[in-house]
Amino acid sequence: MKFTAVVVITPPELEDEAIQTAQRAGATGVTILTGKGIGGELKKTFFGLTFEGSQSVLLMVVGTHLATPILKALHEVLSDGDNSHGMAFNVPVDHLTGIETRQLVKFEEYMRRDDDATSLPGSPAPPAQEDSVLKVQDLMVPDVVTVSPYATLREALATMRARNVKSLVVERQNAHDSYGLLSFTELLRAIVADEGDVDLLNVYDCAVKPAVTVGEELSVRQAAALMTSLHLNRLVVVRGNELVGLLAMNDIIARMMDETIRRD
Repeated sequence: MKFTAVVVITPPELEDEAIQTAQRAGATGVTILTGKGIGGELKKTFFGLTFEGSQSVLLMVVGTHLATPILKALHEVLSDGDNSHGMAFNVPVDHLTGIETRQLVKFEEYMRRDDDATSLPGSPAPPAQEDSVLKVQDLMVPDVVTVSPYATLREALATMRARNVKSLVVERQNAHDSYGLLSFTELLRAIVADEGDVDLLNVYDCAVKPAVTVGEELSVRQAAALMTSLHLNRLVVVRGNELVGLLAMNDIIARMMDETIRRD
């Protein structure tokens, strides 16, 4: 499955309506960025586009087949006759780093096997039964450990050790901010590769932000496809725009292995 990033730049007063419209058209997780200028003369640039004042930037990763319906629906929100109150566009999503090749292969084999088991050659796949669909909320970890973006790396490491976790969700600073992710990978890069100081560097210096988010009702199959496409190890799970969990690639693989053992 191929994915596309839909980007929306809108005034804050239209933010909620734009999110709801996109979700009705098929979007799940929406990441909110803030493009706030200081003073009327300051301009901000995002994806090569320049805008002024306070604007909300919405970022959502969706299946390529959903991009056009979502953009058409957003056009109704952002356009008022001859006047435009914002803009929306889509860009192709290319592969990113962060997933091991052997795990990527397992994911793809798992999804292909599922296709073969539910479809006959030349015939459409039967509709999935709602009760039988494994959802993100079924596998996610609800007890998410968070960290302030202003905490030092030493404090973040101490939290990871005390809570026995390999990653932390970086807290939002306001309703228009996005969540972030801090894992051992980012910590090692900052401390070892870049020779950073754990007492001088803060979480916001090395965390991945914005983190990719998905809705809790999304099927695990679609979440796995998203992770393989973007080469991600973890997805932040939200309800609306509130943090409710964290979905890890290892948890999906563990479930996949359990199913394989049961079938054998």
